[in-house]
Amino acid sequence: MTSAPEQRSSVPAVGRSVLWMVLTRAALLPLGLAQGAVLARQLGPAGLGRYSALLVDANLLVALAGWGLPGALSVLLGQEPGRLRALVHIALRHGLVVLVAPAAAVVLAATLWPALPAMVSRTPQEVALVAVLCICQYVRDVLGALLLGGQLFGAQNRQAVLLSLFQIALLLILAGLGRLDALSALSVQIAGNVLLSVLAARALVATRWPVSVPAAGLAAEARRIGVRNFLHLLPDLLLMRIDVYLIQGLLRRATAQTELGLYQAGVRIAELVLLVPSALNAVLFAKAAAREDLTRITVAGAKLSMYLGLACLLAMAFLGRPVLILLFGPRFAGSFLPCLLVLLGCSALCLGGPLAGTLAGAGAYPRSVILAQVVALLVNVGANVVLIPPLGAVGAGAASALAYAVSTAVIAGGFCRRFGISPLELLRPERPQTLLRWAKGG
Repeated sequence: MTSAPEQRSSVPAVGRSVLWMVLTRAALLPLGLAQGAVLARQLGPAGLGRYSALLVDANLLVALAGWGLPGALSVLLGQEPGRLRALVHIALRHGLVVLVAPAAAVVLAATLWPALPAMVSRTPQEVALVAVLCICQYVRDVLGALLLGGQLFGAQNRQAVLLSLFQIALLLILAGLGRLDALSALSVQIAGNVLLSVLAARALVATRWPVSVPAAGLAAEARRIGVRNFLHLLPDLLLMRIDVYLIQGLLRRATAQTELGLYQAGVRIAELVLLVPSALNAVLFAKAAAREDLTRITVAGAKLSMYLGLACLLAMAFLGRPVLILLFGPRFAGSFLPCLLVLLGCSALCLGGPLAGTLAGAGAYPRSVILAQVVALLVNVGANVVLIPPLGAVGAGAASALAYAVSTAVIAGGFCRRFGISPLELLRPERPQTLLRWAKGG
């Protein structure tokens, strides 16, 4: 049995948590590249585009059904670990009402009414797999949120590595059998979510939690925080994935799937750099929700993350085209420029991600975080509508780069106002060695 973490840890402990999380995520980079290479080579541009669209379907539906509840669970558990049992019950009730029952109804309707899947350009098999994936992903999100709120970062690190190894093994087996297509790849996602849920549940059960506390009014508080999280989460998800639907809607059907596949191959590579800021975001969010003072370490982490993003951008600019063709095959040569543009935007998100984590955790999803994503989403949609018809995947990449920069600018402004620092502090160059000392609490 392991003990629940202290809710008021020292700055050095924060630095250790951040560094371990970042190192784990960095170790996942080659596994992410390997997964992307297997999928791209086996599915081709059109198949990869179809698979990506189905994943976005599931992500969007889970976000709509979840109504921000997983994020609320993190905040509430971070404030009081004795709430664990009550929060699990709240999540189960919510999932049964808004996800499991509707998913079963949709699958039944798709079976009895064959015209329904065609209306949304999906086959009955795709509808069924997306419904199952939604349920599995909701359970995974809830359990992951509880791990995060309990600051069980070590368990999350181990699970992330095991998940990547498990998925790449399944993909290689299917590829070797000649059975890897969009539907079987979606089944691998389902299996991965099931594995992650089992591991997360075991980690929660194995942890020694404080005695349960009275839960009067907790459901209402979870809904209140959840709504604010939802208002942050939905624009954030659409900001990152609305281009999938816009490419399909703004281009001719004959070319849309191929362009989407080329674009998504580039996005898969570019977004690997976000493993680091997302790790920082998660740790800082949990500790900010537990009322820890993180201003200095957040600034240091954000700058380090940005430097890493810029280094990856330069490496991609000089070496990216031959490496991309080597990994994904010559059919994906057109993914290079979209990848470079999205990576430019991701370099901005590398700065904004850690800032957003501390800001969201300290303020339980304040308006500044929500505003940043809404403004960036509007910019993204507008730019995509203008750029996708003439430029295709390249236009989508340019729109993403612009929108991500806008998001980071608004978040940086909100962070500086809340924590009383100058915007110049975020832009002032620092030696990486100095930033690392800050991150360690030195």
